Amino acid sequence: MHEQVEWMEPSDRSIVLEVAAHMGWIKPASMALNSSYSRRHITDRCQVLADHDLIDAHPTETAYRIADLGDRFLFRDLEAADLGADSPVSDSDVTTLEFTEEEEHTG
Repeated sequence: MHEQVEWMEPSDRSIVLEVAAHMGWIKPASMALNSSYSRRHITDRCQVLADHDLIDAHPTETAYRIADLGDRFLFRDLEAADLGADSPVSDSDVTTLEFTEEEEHTG
């Protein structure tokens, strides 16, 4: 993943997974308890991940929760390569196909 996206590091996917696993706000110190990464490293990476909209930063605490973009990246339709741009991916950047039934013409 980090090889496809310039700003990503090898630890980022596991950090986003840890944030997602808590289904709410979690602090870097708590994440460090279950990780081989230091609290400082996790804090630094969480700031980067929040800047790229994969996780949300709490407005008054050093705590994070999964963002919709992070959920899409981990569990749904977003590939790491899609995160390569400096600007976050928005819903308007995702192409969806809509199929409609064609009216049957009899003639």
